[in-house]
This record gives sequence, structure tokens and C-alpha cells, in this order.
Amino acid sequence: MDGFDRLPGIDGEESTRRNVLVGGGYALGGLLTAGAVLDRTLPEDDSADGSVGAVTSTSTSTATPTGDTTTADGDEPSGNPAASAVVGELVDDERTSMVVASITRLDATDDRSADEGNVFAAVRLVVKNTARERPTSMATFLEATVADGDGNAYEPVTGATDGVFLNGQLVPGELARGDVVFEVPRDAVELTLRFDFRSFGAFGFERLTVDLTERAEHVASLEQSLRVSVLGLGGGDKQRGVEVSVEGVTFTDEIDDVRAPAGQEFALVDVTTANETNGVFDFSAPLQTATKDDLGRAFDHAPAATERLPDGYDGQEVGPGGWLVGTLAFRVPAGVSPVYFVFRFDIVGGGQKTFWRLR
Repeated sequence: MDGFDRLPGIDGEESTRRNVLVGGGYALGGLLTAGAVLDRTLPEDDSADGSVGAVTSTSTSTATPTGDTTTADGDEPSGNPAASAVVGELVDDERTSMVVASITRLDATDDRSADEGNVFAAVRLVVKNTARERPTSMATFLEATVADGDGNAYEPVTGATDGVFLNGQLVPGELARGDVVFEVPRDAVELTLRFDFRSFGAFGFERLTVDLTERAEHVASLEQSLRVSVLGLGGGDKQRGVEVSVEGVTFTDEIDDVRAPAGQEFALVDVTTANETNGVFDFSAPLQTATKDDLGRAFDHAPAATERLPDGYDGQEVGPGGWLVGTLAFRVPAGVSPVYFVFRFDIVGGGQKTFWRLR
């Protein structure tokens, strides 16, 4: 390889084809009727339960174990093998499945340009929680590093692309698709993506290395198959004293003088949040809410559109016994279905993420 321009998935038609991996299958653990309210006590342990979930793969190969691992301090091998893979190859065990779908060169992201002589490497990951009962953490996937043939290591950078991972948890059967972005020299060679799973245990092995200069003959495909209850409009969920309900949704391509970008529309979600705890609840739409589709893509909150709504709001403190009623705006692909509203109870006192089907 002569440099980054020779990597698989760099720009052009070939990269575009590999970025679209999965058809829009719709499989739910349980779709609740409108108006249903969940009130649940959640387990404290967020580890996987070790059972095998449904995974569909078009790949003819899976990641290869590479033997025992040692710690960074040179400790004795732990007995848990490391694994290696290439772009497009399926990596899975009884808890998690993952594929590095593509790697794309970007001279600039939505909010910054690469330094002279550098480019951004946007690594498209697709991750699925294949456990039957327990959520899994996304933290390890966001802490990956890229290394080159000269031994230099590169950390992820903050830079928006058209598909950014949400931090937090994946519920059973949930799919996440997004980019982890690195800034690397334009002439970097022998790039590898490296994960260390010792802290969060997403896989049974401790380390994974993905060769970004090679690709599988076929790109593995993962499908979402949610194993949690999906609420309908009018439904609500209460966890640890915080109750959230979605009363309705409107889709539109324009709000006053704010138009949705080409190929997108606004989803205007009517949300009620009630605080039944003894403390103050700090509601934050950008941090605690999202919209997603069955491909695992997460879509942006649209603050400029929310500001134009008569009852729009982004966040506010809610005192004990208080509540908020208002509308949140999100940018979603025009006509996408199914599309879900997600409230992230996982970052509100350690609860579990909840889904509402909007369309």
C-alpha cells in the first residue's frame, strides 16, 4: 500500500455501495398499543446474559482468534484470545456482533478541516447487541485507536459526519451504525483499528485488531431485531421516578423560515416529562433524546427548528412533582419508516433506553 488513498472503501462508487448494507427489516420484541405505560424496576447489572441472538450475515468469514493476550504492562496471558479481522468481516460471539463496514477519506467534517498533510479517516462501524436480556455498553467502540505501520497511534477526534455514534447502551437486539473519525497523515500506511474490551467486556476476547488496508470478499450484514417493548403514540415509561410519554408526532419539511435539508424532513415529537422523585430532574433534549431507524442510524436533534415552535423546548430543570409538556424537532430522512423516538433512561440514573414508534 502506498498510502491512505489506496485503502478499501476510499471515496467513489465502491465506498458508497458498502455504506448501504442492510434492508429495512422490522422485527420487534413487542409493540405495545397506544396509551400503554411501562413502570419497571431494572436490574443493576448491565452485563450480557450470554445467550445467542439472531444475526444475519452475508460474509463468508468471521474474525480469527490470534491466541492469548498480555496486558500493556506485560503481565501473563489471561487465556482470553485476541482476534483479528479485515474490513467487511463479521466479528461476533454470544453477546455482540460487529463489522467495520467501510473507511472513507474526508478532507473536512461538518465543523473542522484536517491539518495540512492530514485527512480524516471515517470508520463506519455496525454493532449489534445479540444478548437476549441485557444491554451492552458502547463505550469501548468509541475509545478505539488507529495505528499505522510506523507505530504511531491516533485517537478519535470530535467531528460530525453524516452518521455519528450515540454513546451509552445498546438494548437487546438493537443495532447501531455510525462513524468513528480519526485524523491521520495522508500518506499513512498499514493502518489498523484497535479495540481493547477489558474494561467493558463487549466480547469474550480482550482485544480486536482490524486491518483497514484489506477487505473481505463480501461485507457482513446485521439486522435489527429489538427484544424490548416498543411503545406507540400515547404510551409512556417510568423508570426510577421519571416518567416520559410521547403524545403525538407531525412530519413536515418546513417550520416558519427553517427548511429541512434536501432529502430530509422534521419529525415534531410531542413529549411530556414528569418528575416523581424527591430531587430536581435536569431534562436535556440533545443529551437524553434521539430518533433512530431500523438500520441503526441516529438522527440529529434540530434546535433551530425547535426554537420556531410555540411550545418547543430543548431542556429545563423539573422540580419534584413537576412536569414539562412541549415539542422536540428532529431531522430525519424523508419518508423513513419505521422511525423511533428514543429516551435515554440509561443516562438518567442508570435506567434502560426506551423506544416509541413514530411511523
